[in-house]
Amino acid sequence: MNRIRRIKRGLIPLVQLFVAWQLLAWMLKTPAFPPPYPVIVNLITRTDIPLHAWVSLWRTLRAIVISIVIAVPVGIWVGGNDRLYRTFSPFLYLLYPIPKVAFLPVIMLLLGLGDSAKIFLMVLVILFQILVSVMDARRGIDRFIIDSIATLGPNRWQMLWHVLLPAVLPRVLTSVRVSVGTALAILFFAETFGTELGLGYYITDAWMRLNYQDMFAGIAALSLLGLLLFQAINWIEGKLCKWRS
Repeated sequence: MNRIRRIKRGLIPLVQLFVAWQLLAWMLKTPAFPPPYPVIVNLITRTDIPLHAWVSLWRTLRAIVISIVIAVPVGIWVGGNDRLYRTFSPFLYLLYPIPKVAFLPVIMLLLGLGDSAKIFLMVLVILFQILVSVMDARRGIDRFIIDSIATLGPNRWQMLWHVLLPAVLPRVLTSVRVSVGTALAILFFAETFGTELGLGYYITDAWMRLNYQDMFAGIAALSLLGLLLFQAINWIEGKLCKWRS
């Protein structure tokens, strides 16, 4: 019964979206805004969309993993050391709000037009989000808890694995969830340069060919990619943060 209720809860907004989309297409009556049916047909029948989606997904996953591997230990380290926090936090909070896409020309000059530049740009977006959240989460851990557990004699790795990581993990996953949407938007922009693979390239190419059904099919694929990542993060959070429920 609960599963059926969850399915209904997920289908209702989808049906509402399609109805609103169809009504808007009828009102606008322009080829630039096609109705949902031909777009869905293109999304299903185009054999090249899965390849473009996979390339975009692979770039995004690599950026997420690199960001987590760097930001979590650095955030715990800086957040747990008052001197380091006072030294580095002003620079981090100064750089954090800067739109990272502004660095795209410099990144492409330094790293070229390949995947490295695109992934590095996404890492800049995701890393700062996670780093700031982990630092704040680490500083938010009650010192009494740290001191109480320290009396049991754990070594540094036991303290990290059993206390600090579980404490900051929910903030890490929340940060990844928040930054995924921004990272995909950045990826779309980056994939319009120096590549012939990726949903950003696919959407832009369809737009240049005035093939709006293909363009909206690419947009729908990018939306589904984001939904897949959000659901994956929710699943990971449910597995790793069971104590929260």
